[in-house]
Amino acid sequence: MEKRIWSLLVVFAVGWTAAVAWGDETTSTTPDPMPMPATTATDPIDPIAKKIADAKAARAQAVKLMKEAEKAAAQAAKAQNSAATLEQTLLRLKAMKAAEEAIQLKRRAEDAERAARAIREDSKAAAAAAKAAETELANLPAPAQAAALPGGLGLFSGGLLDKVQKILDLVEKFSEFSDRLDGIADDLATIEDQVKKIRTLQGGGGGGGGGGGGQSSGKAKRIYLLLLVNDAQSNSLALGMSKSTNEVEDLFDEAFPTSSGVTLVKIFAQRLTAANALDALNKVPTLGIDDVLFCYVCAHGGPNNDVNDPFKQFFETSLKEQIPRANLWYSMQGKKAGLTVLMADSCFPSTPGIAPPKPFTAQAAAQINPAVLRHLLVDYTGECNLNSSTQGQNSWYTDEGIFTRTFVDIASQSVPITWDQFLSSLETQTNDAFKALVRDVGPQGRATFQGQTQQVPFRFDSNKIVPR
Repeated sequence: MEKRIWSLLVVFAVGWTAAVAWGDETTSTTPDPMPMPATTATDPIDPIAKKIADAKAARAQAVKLMKEAEKAAAQAAKAQNSAATLEQTLLRLKAMKAAEEAIQLKRRAEDAERAARAIREDSKAAAAAAKAAETELANLPAPAQAAALPGGLGLFSGGLLDKVQKILDLVEKFSEFSDRLDGIADDLATIEDQVKKIRTLQGGGGGGGGGGGGQSSGKAKRIYLLLLVNDAQSNSLALGMSKSTNEVEDLFDEAFPTSSGVTLVKIFAQRLTAANALDALNKVPTLGIDDVLFCYVCAHGGPNNDVNDPFKQFFETSLKEQIPRANLWYSMQGKKAGLTVLMADSCFPSTPGIAPPKPFTAQAAAQINPAVLRHLLVDYTGECNLNSSTQGQNSWYTDEGIFTRTFVDIASQSVPITWDQFLSSLETQTNDAFKALVRDVGPQGRATFQGQTQQVPFRFDSNKIVPR
């Protein structure tokens, strides 16, 4: 028994010694076989972190620079728009100033011309009086001549010789006026050329409207007048067409002077050809709601039998080309003006071949005071496509077109009327003027009209026109 107890004590001692040894081993300072190295200044991770930080800083700087660049670009665009607006404004001001100077010079030229005419008439009267005095003096006895000529004491000395001297004075003054008139005419031509150039730049400078869109400011601000005339031949009909075109031009000049606040741009295609008609249209920029495009045609008219032509009419050029009315109208519509008007003083026969407008006797012109034209063009928007006669009818001319004369007379009135009233009056009065012409020529002259009893202007489409 004692031996067993001893054995247990030995085992206990051995176990205690092992436990102590194990505990010491666990608290040993023996280095870890995979120690974490301490961070030092030469740590390879540090440059990577720095590069990441630098990249972030560079990106932030790039974003900042990009925003600054966008802001600068916006400011540049704004400055460019402001410069363009300023340039356009300056061109308008120059055009207005030049036009005003041209008008003043034109008035001076007209005054000088009137004075020259008066002087010329006085000169003629004085010359006639002097001639009569000379004749009468020659018939007097010598003593009487001696008394009349030296001292002016004779029977005919009371003004006749003074009139002879007046002739010399008037001739001298007339010479001075002629020189002034020539100088003014030269100045006027130069300034008118400048105005045309400035208006061309102003019209083609990209300052047009937004294709007919947008909201109107209340009244039209700019009018493009296209005058297409086939006046190539040297005959009375060509002269009538030319005079009709001049009447329309004068009407617009009277209605829209510089002081009206409306810019009038006139574009001509004389001796009409397809090429110069296209060139005239190309001079018209894309327009806007506050713009008017008005085209007036004086040319031969004929039937267009193309099934795709809704208007069934063409205009013949000086080169015998055929311009379909539809082509001209659709090109005008493409300019997108607030108001688009096409008027033609042309025949509209229903049979093949050309039926030129017919010349006849002259009629007197009316006094121009075009409040009607101003109101119709400035205060309305829409479209009007009108011919001087209905299909199957010729359009007749005196020394100018009956339709043109009626149009100018009505448009020159001082009391504004609506478009409906205007078109109705134009149709009725044109037909009345034609009937009066037929009546006045008598039975023998009526054969000239080939049995035609009416000339009634014809409206294509619905001519939708509304107040602004």
